[in-house]
Amino acid sequence: MPGLLQAPPERFGKTRYLVAAFAEFIGSGLFSFAGTAVLAQATAGPQPNVVWAALGNGLVLTASLYCCANLSGGHITPSVTIATMITGHIPFFKGLCYMLAQVCGSIFGIFLVVGLIPETTVGMGNNAVGCFHPGPGITKGMLFGWEFVLDFILVSTVYAVAIGQPTFGNVAPLIVGFALTADLFAGGAYTGGGVSPARVLGPAIVFNCHWDVAWVYILGNMSGGIAAGLMACPLYGDHAPVWDKMMPWGDHHMERESMSRMLDAAENGEQRPQGNIMSADHLTTVVATDNSAAFDPARPTKIKTFALARG
Repeated sequence: MPGLLQAPPERFGKTRYLVAAFAEFIGSGLFSFAGTAVLAQATAGPQPNVVWAALGNGLVLTASLYCCANLSGGHITPSVTIATMITGHIPFFKGLCYMLAQVCGSIFGIFLVVGLIPETTVGMGNNAVGCFHPGPGITKGMLFGWEFVLDFILVSTVYAVAIGQPTFGNVAPLIVGFALTADLFAGGAYTGGGVSPARVLGPAIVFNCHWDVAWVYILGNMSGGIAAGLMACPLYGDHAPVWDKMMPWGDHHMERESMSRMLDAAENGEQRPQGNIMSADHLTTVVATDNSAAFDPARPTKIKTFALARG
């Protein structure tokens, strides 16, 4: 069974991409709106309340994940999406749809902020609530480093609890929310804890604020997500076939190798497949069908079905 943050079994027919993308739109919008509202309260006093901001945003992310996890997989942030695209857990086109929906959702969430929080207006500039900027003395190089590390921690947690098998099941979104809280405790005072490129772009677009550093946040976030995904390949397997030669211990690679050896042996008359597979011809069909599936975790592969049947 796929983890909560992987795409679930496809059951939407021709509309599955629209349903999943809309779920990402809603999840990102909730995260952007409620997270910004929390920041507005945390920064209302003379001294920013980092504890309030960290706990509030962690809870908001957890709620957003639970809202859309069963529809889209609950990526919420492009950092998670690009990592899963690289490791082969979702198709490329679906990933692009997700990221577009996440950015649009964040923009929508900030428009809700404009409508519901007093003294906020479109295009109000760098003084707008929710606009991310580095703390005093933080250079662009430091900003990139912080955002890289913070996103690496978050995306690594996603792989550990929701993608690597066995998953943590229904508590996975809660653990990911804890990871964001830890991120904000560590780096909130230095960078504001952007973490999500969509979360950074939403306020920047609506309020027209801090474009001079927005690209640094986005570059750091995406780089951290990619690095976490690449690290996850040798640890958890289930990666795209392109990585097999470099990391031959991945689950799918080992299953394909086992199937290939059994097929070769059956064709040479050395042995016949056991279990529910009745002929080498059927085994050929299984392997060919699985190769065409591109190992999309949204569709459980027939190789895995065969392996379970034999067990």
